[in-house]
Amino acid sequence: MSSQRLDVGSWQIVGLLLLLAANAASAQRLTEDLILGTGEHHATEDFYRSVGSVTTDSNGRIFVTEYHGGDIRVYAQDGEYLTTLGSRGAAPGEFQTINALGMTPDGRLVVLDQRNHRFTWFAPGLDHYDIAPVHGERQLWASQILNLSEKEFLLSQSSFRWGEPEGAASDWGVLHVHAPTFERTASFADGEDFSPDDEMGEARLKSGLRYLNPLVLHADSVLVSEEYYPGYLTLFVRKDGAWRWAQTWQGTPVERRYRVLDQPHTVEWEDLPWQSIPTGWAGPGGSWRVDVWSTSRGLALSPAGTILHFSYIFDGRQGVFGVEEFARDGQLIAYHKLQRSREGHTAVPLAHAMVMHQDALGNIYFSHGEDGAPVVRRMQWRPAG
Repeated sequence: MSSQRLDVGSWQIVGLLLLLAANAASAQRLTEDLILGTGEHHATEDFYRSVGSVTTDSNGRIFVTEYHGGDIRVYAQDGEYLTTLGSRGAAPGEFQTINALGMTPDGRLVVLDQRNHRFTWFAPGLDHYDIAPVHGERQLWASQILNLSEKEFLLSQSSFRWGEPEGAASDWGVLHVHAPTFERTASFADGEDFSPDDEMGEARLKSGLRYLNPLVLHADSVLVSEEYYPGYLTLFVRKDGAWRWAQTWQGTPVERRYRVLDQPHTVEWEDLPWQSIPTGWAGPGGSWRVDVWSTSRGLALSPAGTILHFSYIFDGRQGVFGVEEFARDGQLIAYHKLQRSREGHTAVPLAHAMVMHQDALGNIYFSHGEDGAPVVRRMQWRPAG
């Protein structure tokens, strides 16, 4: 069965429920050829407490670190365990809390170590390393490192910002551009980058974006999704040397719901939708207001050059893991439903998957909870047939 093709305006008219009914099957699918984290490839080095970062080099080697881990596992392209880089510590070649892994434009593995306040980079042979300090507290919160051009790489950072209501903190993000010598040359995607005429409104100017998932389209164009998905993507472009907001790409309409828990200490949290977030006091007696969000799981490119936005859309009753497919001009051209789960049930294949990395061959690396144990899945976006 072929996928449905809908223009942007139809989304605004028919709504999410009709969309889900019209897309019961998809002509696209994810195929898998490798899983890391099951113990198959190495008895002791192939289990993770968490998955923090994944990247690959031009030789196909796969680098995996745990969230805030102290070392880096290295695998061959076929998943064979090769070695471990680093150990916990503050000496050169050691790491305290690894926040992000990536490759520099010249092919070096670069590691952002938050607690040691430094970058460490390894030569392609992994037999030599050097360090450089991180200048600026904000950059220490970066969680992704992406190649932007032949002379630049990009750090995606989330931190905290104090705002309204008074005393409440909200997560926000910013993107930093670095030269291969590790000096920061620009920052963008903060609230200051939005046009006052942007339909996202004045609130977006004040708060910026939350939990960024960027995709580099080319050296002067970066598309961003937010982990708490508001129903649109944001495009930034560089013109005359400056980065600015350019477009908002309308995606699936999402419904944000609130619940008030009068006695939160008696609630079994696993009975709530897994993306439920307690956000603050809702009334007297110690009750909580719980926000239920749809979530972005990351961006990737299809073999045809379209943009794939992996997301978990919650319509108020149930959640659907699927893919919004966008043309390069920002038009939503298809929706592919991949998995469905009922409210309160979380043990659904791929329902917790998050895009961590896409290599030069188009392989997409997901972190994914497998029966409570995190794994790394390498998958491809292929036409079904």
